[in-house]
Amino acid sequence: MIIWGAKTKVVDGGDGGIQQCEVCNARQPFRYGLSYRMRHLYYLLRWSTGKSWFRACQVCGTSFPS
Repeated sequence: MIIWGAKTKVVDGGDGGIQQCEVCNARQPFRYGLSYRMRHLYYLLRWSTGKSWFRACQVCGTSFPS
């Protein structure tokens, strides 16, 4: 029997400063983040795939690719 799986993880990337939010239509505080997919085989062999950076508005929560 093969045991395998995957889980998406999000890591806080720090302060993104004040930027123009396209949804709020105003200058808002942003945070950077990293989203990736962690895969495993038998819970021992692990590797990450699909890494992507994004920035998220702290007021409306909308994320934009970075």
